[in-house]
Amino acid sequence: MDTATSVDSFLAERRRLARRYFFKLGTGAAAAWSLASQRGFAAEAPPQAPELAEALAKLPPYFTDADDFRDVSRGNPKPFNLPEEKRKEVGLTRETWQLEVIADPENPTKLDRPLTKADGTALDFQGLLELGEKHA
Repeated sequence: MDTATSVDSFLAERRRLARRYFFKLGTGAAAAWSLASQRGFAAEAPPQAPELAEALAKLPPYFTDADDFRDVSRGNPKPFNLPEEKRKEVGLTRETWQLEVIADPENPTKLDRPLTKADGTALDFQGLLELGEKHA
């Protein structure tokens, strides 16, 4: 093994360990803060000025109310209404879904390895999951 490869390997391992360490540390701190808050150890919030309380009361809620959600599905028929066989035929199931990575015809660029259905190189759902395990 050459020196550059061993150094790269060493650094990659250290980065992985550092992320794991800080993730554990952050998780532990969040758990401790949550426990302290539940038991009343956290500092009480100072009282709000009446003007601030009034202004906050006038603000709309941060989260969308459940009654305000609506269906924004498109298509005729909508894809989720298609029979299972039709969804398989058009590639809307995990088994038949494929992603092609090709250049935009209007703004062509050179791709070293385009992924196409015609070449049998399109990314399938299982390949996408495997890719997600290696690359966040």
